Amino acid sequence: MLSVRKACRLARFFRPCRQLCEIKSTGWLGWRFCVTPLSRKIEVISFHDAGVPAPRVPLYKSPLMSVVNRARLQRTLREAEGYLELNMPRQALALLERIDQPGTFRGHLLYLKGEALRGLENFQAAVPVLVDAVDLAPSNIHAWMALGWCYKRTGRLDQAIESLKRAHEVEPSEPLIEYNLACYYSLKGAKQQALEYLSRAIAGNPSLRDLIGRESDFDPIRADPAFQALVSVVV
Repeated sequence: MLSVRKACRLARFFRPCRQLCEIKSTGWLGWRFCVTPLSRKIEVISFHDAGVPAPRVPLYKSPLMSVVNRARLQRTLREAEGYLELNMPRQALALLERIDQPGTFRGHLLYLKGEALRGLENFQAAVPVLVDAVDLAPSNIHAWMALGWCYKRTGRLDQAIESLKRAHEVEPSEPLIEYNLACYYSLKGAKQQALEYLSRAIAGNPSLRDLIGRESDFDPIRADPAFQALVSVVV
């Protein structure tokens, strides 16, 4: 059986040669492969089980290439995620821009691009990218939260709240979503909603109480007796 890794190794091994090296395989979907050494391309030349010749098909159009491309794409996306975790959004964005055919990974690619733009504080450019990301992957709460973050910082508070409410529909028990909803409702002056979500967020994750004192989003309601009562209970 000819594996993807073995075929690629053979292509590299025969690179200095000029002759066409045929590698037969009857164990992997019945395809027979040949390696063109100089170009390091692998082509499907016949379908073994059918016993009839098939036209030469470039690797990127063959079943084998879909496996190879998928693996490479996943590696690239993981590398971009690593850059983002290291707070290197510019490098992540440069890497992601090289991907032109993401296929079924398009939703995740757009989310990572949006996160990279958010890290660069280019919130205006991040919004349409993240809108497309949540359209393709509506269950990605991180994309919804990133979109809400960018909406808030571009002066669209109502849309920021709607984005977080969509995230809350997906994960109704996530305290961080509820905490951010409390922040946004506070900025909007909706005291009752802010207090409700804040209470639920702290009940789900008591460590969030440490953020309240220095959270400027709560300044519009900080002097309110109900807010102070909630904070005093939390503390």
